[in-house]
Amino acid sequence: MPASGPVVECTGILSIWNDMDVGHEDFYERWYMHEHFPERLGVPGFRRGRRYEAVEADRQYFTFYELDGPDVLFSEAYLARLDAPTAWTQRIMPALKGMVRTVCERLERKGRALGGYVVAARWDVPVTPPAGIVDRVREGLADPCVVAVDVWRAWGRQNAATQESRTRGAPDRAITAALVVETTRLPSAARALELLPGTLGDLPAPSVIGLYRLIAIQDSEA
Repeated sequence: MPASGPVVECTGILSIWNDMDVGHEDFYERWYMHEHFPERLGVPGFRRGRRYEAVEADRQYFTFYELDGPDVLFSEAYLARLDAPTAWTQRIMPALKGMVRTVCERLERKGRALGGYVVAARWDVPVTPPAGIVDRVREGLADPCVVAVDVWRAWGRQNAATQESRTRGAPDRAITAALVVETTRLPSAARALELLPGTLGDLPAPSVIGLYRLIAIQDSEA
């Protein structure tokens, strides 16, 4: 794990949840770690990618990229990648199922450590996370193993269908907002999964909450 903390100055997030057909696991790992991560993190404005695997969640995988800003996802360099998928990408895309993919802006993050577990709450109904929600969640959980809380909101613009997305066979779903709690220990993550809804005040209940463990982190070399 990198010695430095999260790239907190980044205001853009690309959030992705997905399942995968059984039997493709080995190739999926090879594609992600040896081609897809380096490819994406070679795009100007991509700073860090993180991958997680479900412990208790509705999707098998949760991935997000930290970006200089949401507009990075509409840059010529990035769109060129989406419209010219590699042979490996074309091979794996049909195996990805239940894709939930959203261009987000980071509203607030507190905590510089990277936890080995995350509890990710996402909304698919209109919601505006209020100022101060991060402190409210941290105080409500009151756990020293909670090392960071991150809040995102869907950006006003989302990517149109691309050659890459068409190979998945079904349209991507999107979120309206997300709140991610990072912990150092699994019991604390399990506790956060249970208690998080009660810390959200007047916000509507999340559409989905999942618990994930960290698989990999990779930083841009730029």
